[in-house]
Amino acid sequence: MSAIERVSNPAESYSLLIVDDDDLIMSLLRDLLAREERYRISTTPDPMEALTLLRAGPFDLLITDYRMPEMTGLDLIREARRLHRDLIGILITGFAWPDAAAEATEAGAYDLMLKPLNIGEVRVTVRNACERIRLVRENRRYQSELEQARAESARGAEAEGPSAPIAEIGLFPPTPSPAGKGPKKEEQVLDQLERLGKLYQMGLLTKEEFILRKARLLGRT
Repeated sequence: MSAIERVSNPAESYSLLIVDDDDLIMSLLRDLLAREERYRISTTPDPMEALTLLRAGPFDLLITDYRMPEMTGLDLIREARRLHRDLIGILITGFAWPDAAAEATEAGAYDLMLKPLNIGEVRVTVRNACERIRLVRENRRYQSELEQARAESARGAEAEGPSAPIAEIGLFPPTPSPAGKGPKKEEQVLDQLERLGKLYQMGLLTKEEFILRKARLLGRT
C-alpha cells in the first residue's frame, strides 16, 4: 500500500519514497515532510513493494528503515541505486553497530539517522539531500547546454567569429530581479560564480573543469 502527496510545482519537486514496517514512524516522516509542497511522497511498509514502485518510475530520494522483513534497508538502497543511479538513500536504524556508517556508505547511502528520530535532523538531512539532487540536475543541464553551445559555435565559427563566453550562451540561467528589470551583468557573473563554486564543492566538477568554466565565464578564453 502506498500514499502519494501531490505538489503544486512539479518542476521544482523531489520524489521521495519512505519505507518502514513501523507504521507510526512511516506516518510521522510522511506528515513531517509533506509540509513542504516541493516533496512528492510515496510510502510503503513493504520493501518488496518498494522495489515494485522503484521499477515503475524514478525516485530522487529513498528513506528506509534498516530492519525489515525479507530485505534490509541497505539491500534496498543498493537495489534502488542500481535502478536509478542518481537516487540518494538515507538509512534509518534503531541501533548503531561499529561499522554502521562504513557499511551504509559502501551501500551508497547518503546519510544514516538513528532512532529515536530528531525532527530537526530529519528536515536538515532531507533538505541537504535534495540540494545535492538539485546540483546534480543543474550540472547535467549545464553539461548538455555546454555541449550544445560548443557544437553550435563550431558550426558557425567562420560566420560569427570567436565563440561566445559561457555567460553569453545561456549556460547559466539569469538571476531574477525585482520589478521586471534585467539583472546587472556583475550580479549575473557573481551568481554564476557562486553556482560554479557549489558544484565544485559538491564534487560535481573537477578542479580543471572549474578553472576552465570560471575563465570562460570571466571572458578570459
